Amino acid sequence: MVSFARDHHLLPEAYLYGFAFTNKSAMYRPAFLDGEWSNTGFASFFPRAFLYKTPIPLLLLLITAVIAGSLRWRNAWKNRGGGVIARDLQRLSPIWALVLVYGIFSLTSHLNIGHRHLLPIYPAIFITCGACTYFFRGQSGRAVAIFAIAMLGWEIVESSLLRPDYLTYFNQVAEGPSNGYKHLVDSSVDWGQDLPALKSWLDHRHDTSPATRLYLAYFGTYEVQGESVVHRIDGSLFPNWCGEKQVRPFTSERDELVLRTPPMQVANGTTVVNELAWAREER
Repeated sequence: MVSFARDHHLLPEAYLYGFAFTNKSAMYRPAFLDGEWSNTGFASFFPRAFLYKTPIPLLLLLITAVIAGSLRWRNAWKNRGGGVIARDLQRLSPIWALVLVYGIFSLTSHLNIGHRHLLPIYPAIFITCGACTYFFRGQSGRAVAIFAIAMLGWEIVESSLLRPDYLTYFNQVAEGPSNGYKHLVDSSVDWGQDLPALKSWLDHRHDTSPATRLYLAYFGTYEVQGESVVHRIDGSLFPNWCGEKQVRPFTSERDELVLRTPPMQVANGTTVVNELAWAREER
């Protein structure tokens, strides 16, 4: 398809290159979900990410909207009001079409790196939640309005308590932000938002003399291959690392993860293996 579009000049070549690169990169991309790893993703990744990261008040409003719509259409069907159902579906077609199409693509995607890929469907969900008061306006309207206000208040309180670490939010189904790492990782938890806080901590607590200055050694992506972690280096203090791969054998025992460099010989002929160890924090 990409070759055909390029040969017939249907789209800019730079766009087609980016599309092909993204598509290939997404085919085999390490993903984590509920304590399991996969190199090709999980079919249930986005449904579970939606369940874990969507605030409970919004989920309850969405369920209420679905119940309200079902009751409205059931009554219309009993009264042979098929036109009401058709009219509602037509009015809501941009919403359900967006959620349906986007949902299908999400379920078939191997790029399971973050809940953020679901963000485009949330405006449609907000509108759907607002529909619950419309569908209930003839009966129980007051009770539904009070329920909606209570849910909004719940959401405001949760947001205030979590401020400013909004990205780390996980709802009660996932046992809250402190247990979110057990379910999702990557951009569902961290996107470099703690770097300003790290700088502030260093400014106040760390000796900033040249002899003890800290640096970001390298950054990029990684994947697990057998008993090694393969780091793909996008940027580094070592220019010869950029664009290359660094392989680190690892061991994992109990609450400790250890990465090791391959054996290397230093100037005096000694063979050296460097280690980097992480220990699980006790809670």
